[in-house]
Amino acid sequence: MLFLKCTAIILSLALSGCATFRDGANPPITKWPPDSAVRNKTISLQVVGKSIMNNEPVEANVKFLDKWRIQVVSAYESSGLFSAVKGGTEKADIRAEINITDKGEASNALGFLTGFTMFMIPSHVHEGFIIKTTYKDNSGNTLGSFEKSEFADTWIQLFMFPVMPFKPPSTYEALLFDLNRNTIIEANHKGVF
Repeated sequence: MLFLKCTAIILSLALSGCATFRDGANPPITKWPPDSAVRNKTISLQVVGKSIMNNEPVEANVKFLDKWRIQVVSAYESSGLFSAVKGGTEKADIRAEINITDKGEASNALGFLTGFTMFMIPSHVHEGFIIKTTYKDNSGNTLGSFEKSEFADTWIQLFMFPVMPFKPPSTYEALLFDLNRNTIIEANHKGVF
């Protein structure tokens, strides 16, 4: 009898999973990197972040902040618009102040119930990023300010195993990367750089 219970628990945990689906609020990026005539300007990136869960501020995990910085730097480096992408304290022609807000909504009671029922009852998390980017010249004058946001829904339930390729970490990293790319494209079209 104990063997059957253990097998049932292991099987339910093995078949449980989650899937994340983006809301697609931003236009798809059809051409990357964008066209650039001259790459003679440098840019420094100052990235700060905060987290809000159920409309309450929560402490942002340092590991997440590091991953956010990696996605931001990757977007600017791959754009091909700059001769160098530097850290926030380094001197550059353009300074980008990037404020990332990780905002989510989830039910703790439903999350508990999902775990308690071994994922038979699904739970849902609505989470995404709001990015406000302000570009300044080396004298501190504002060149432009842009705000982008996109959210995704993550479902956690038994039998979500077939859709596991859409794992939340990779989806959220791609979402953050795309938000920065959309910001770069808009700023470039408006002549900020």
